Amino acid sequence: MATIKIQNGMPGLVLELKDPLSNAGQFDNPNGQFGDKLTDGQEADLTISAYFPARQVFSLGLHSANLTHTAISLAASIDGREYTVILAEHTYQGGFSNNQAGVVIRMGEAYADEKGNIDPTSHGVSATGAVSDWDAVCYHEHKTAQKYAIFDERTTKFMVTCFLHNSTKGTIVFRFDAVGTPLSTRQKAAGISQ
Repeated sequence: MATIKIQNGMPGLVLELKDPLSNAGQFDNPNGQFGDKLTDGQEADLTISAYFPARQVFSLGLHSANLTHTAISLAASIDGREYTVILAEHTYQGGFSNNQAGVVIRMGEAYADEKGNIDPTSHGVSATGAVSDWDAVCYHEHKTAQKYAIFDERTTKFMVTCFLHNSTKGTIVFRFDAVGTPLSTRQKAAGISQ
């Protein structure tokens, strides 16, 4: 089981949880929060469970367990500008692989990036905002000795920071803040300690 936290720390930014997308795993509360809007200071906690029995992959007497591979589509609006944001995770539960995550930001209904470029294969998200390549959309792998791997994606209006935990029941935090917010401030607001 994985938990995704979506935190809005950006004044003026409105996030709407649009669609749960799944390749492996299911949202335990899909009707509870999808369609909800998050304004400054609000957050959503989404629990994801694997929906198929553990895979038994034996190698040197070791085995890996089930995984979740999900994404969330959000509509983001600020100062009259509309964005589509895809937040994706790939969590191995009890296995011997690193967790992965990704953030893809597109203008409007996901057809272009902020500069107007249309790249139908960008990080595994099609021009319509659908996840077309699950491995490509989860482009950041946890490869650090730290508890959390941290990366961010930015627009001119806001940034999304991902705090990617590598435990088998990890919490992945996606935090929206103003561009230029110091990492220490983002970590403290997200409740993250290394």
